[in-house]
Amino acid sequence: MATPDTILLVEDDRFFLTIEKQFLRSTPVTVLEARTAEEALASCKVQKPQLIYLSYDIPGTDGAELCRRIKTDPQMRGTAVVMVCDAKRQEQIEKSRSAGCDGVLTKPLDRHRFLDVARSFLAGIREVRRSCLIRVRFKAQGQPLTAKGLDISRGGVFLDTSVPLPAGEVLEMELQLSHFPEQGPWVSCHGIIAWLNQRDKMFKPTHPIGFGVKFTGMPAESAGPLVQFLKTVGRDRSGTGGN
Repeated sequence: MATPDTILLVEDDRFFLTIEKQFLRSTPVTVLEARTAEEALASCKVQKPQLIYLSYDIPGTDGAELCRRIKTDPQMRGTAVVMVCDAKRQEQIEKSRSAGCDGVLTKPLDRHRFLDVARSFLAGIREVRRSCLIRVRFKAQGQPLTAKGLDISRGGVFLDTSVPLPAGEVLEMELQLSHFPEQGPWVSCHGIIAWLNQRDKMFKPTHPIGFGVKFTGMPAESAGPLVQFLKTVGRDRSGTGGN
């Protein structure tokens, strides 16, 4: 039986497998490897990983078909599957989503994005996120905008908004740290859009349209009030939050 936080890397390209292992080197997880669909299925059934990074290109079948087999098996369908696709092959991404995957990454892999995905699924390496409903003001591409913050941690916040912004967009933000409709203090910070929930590409189907923001600049005068606010907000949202 695997330890509580176990990741299976399904990748037959040794170069990419080495990169993924290096990304996870400092995280408190057990890392398993598989190079074929048969090895991956055997590992899922016996060692029961909580998260799989599944390359689309694997011997014997394509990754989307393997994902579908995992997601339709009563014993394995609860396992989170993140597909790793070729950024230039849109059909890979579409087939992966149709197969029921929980997320998609594209090659070349970005270390921060890779680890953010792991944190969103595994309790042992993520910050606790808490449900909230707060007002958020932000600037993007020079335009002042507003949104609702639906869950939050010291690392980031999910914004409920239909504003179409790309991943990687840098934001200047103000957060009103009070329970809506209360009027609490506003704090300033900077962030970057880490992932998108778009109507045709729902990275987290349990969330509305919007995006997850990773805090990149939190001044001391904002960090203190944020920590205090986190002590007052709702139930834990570990693994379902916005950052």
